[in-house]
Amino acid sequence: MNNIVNYLAFYSGENRKQIFNLFYNFSKYWRDNDMVKMASLLTDNCILDISMTGHFQGKKFLSQALSWPGQNMDIRILNFSNFVCRSHNGIAQQSAYTQHKYAVKDNDEMTVHPFIFGGQFCNTLEKVNGTWLFSHIRFDLMYEYGNNSFVKDNWNLIDYTKFYGHQPMINPEIESPWRHIPVDDEPQSDEEQVFELEFKNNFGMDGGDFSLCHEVFSDDIFLDYTSHKNMNKSDPLSIDGTYSGRKEAVNFFKSKQHKEARLQHTTSMAEIQIEGNTARAYMIRSEFNRIKNFIYNAETIFHHPLTAIHVIDAQKENGLWKMKEMRYYPIIHLVSTSPSGLCFDEMLCLNKHWKNLKKELHI
Repeated sequence: MNNIVNYLAFYSGENRKQIFNLFYNFSKYWRDNDMVKMASLLTDNCILDISMTGHFQGKKFLSQALSWPGQNMDIRILNFSNFVCRSHNGIAQQSAYTQHKYAVKDNDEMTVHPFIFGGQFCNTLEKVNGTWLFSHIRFDLMYEYGNNSFVKDNWNLIDYTKFYGHQPMINPEIESPWRHIPVDDEPQSDEEQVFELEFKNNFGMDGGDFSLCHEVFSDDIFLDYTSHKNMNKSDPLSIDGTYSGRKEAVNFFKSKQHKEARLQHTTSMAEIQIEGNTARAYMIRSEFNRIKNFIYNAETIFHHPLTAIHVIDAQKENGLWKMKEMRYYPIIHLVSTSPSGLCFDEMLCLNKHWKNLKKELHI
């Protein structure tokens, strides 16, 4: 948590800061498989809806819901992003994406056998005697890759023949932070609002609630995806194009849903520049399961794979920030990170990683 103090200073609102710390600890305890400490963050009657294990009520069932079911892992890495939190009258709704790299080493100490998976949390919290606690944990598995033999006998994994890959635990039309709590008790700073445009767009696109995307875009939204491969099976070398206006932009993102059972658009906050009613944000994609020709070994498994940069221009309209333009730049760049780190935004914020990367890409 070397950078956590600086990172938390970015957020306005004491509720958001407290709940970020709570989710940070929740993530740490899940990575470490420490169900005793995790239970201290839950109400006694906490509901747990976990796509891999099912529905439970009461924190006494926490181990059945979330404990690691496989053999002991030599390496456990968890990273979360897209953190959003809204609160009103002692109730809060918080969401985030997580990505995981768990692995065992061979006797040669250089070969690793990893299991990679990612998912989405959308949690409800209550303030109990002045302390925030989770009252409903919802988690949807979004992808899994590698040696799923570690968990396949105990987890419901992805069924790639159906949308979502399983019975969804999260309904974005009802349970996303923006729907569950339309008016936040804590107004956000301009910086928070601009970064959250992409988080909201990604939540809508990945969950199939494209009304969230509509709310993010300006009427004259412009997308430049000319560097993005189309993934068209009949023409694998084709690329995407440019898209103007809400209709074209939303239809473009809708067209991507067929690629996989579930998409996960993880993004980290890198830099923001605001002048009056205009802003430019730089956000970095990271995908643990899309490393192309790189192979995880005992060294590279501790690297954070960066896969794209989004440059977003925003404009304030009638007091609300709207996404006016997004440009997509694909990259493959591995960043060495501490295995104990839990939030790449925290490591990236005002960090040399971003400054050097920006210089390399001439942006």
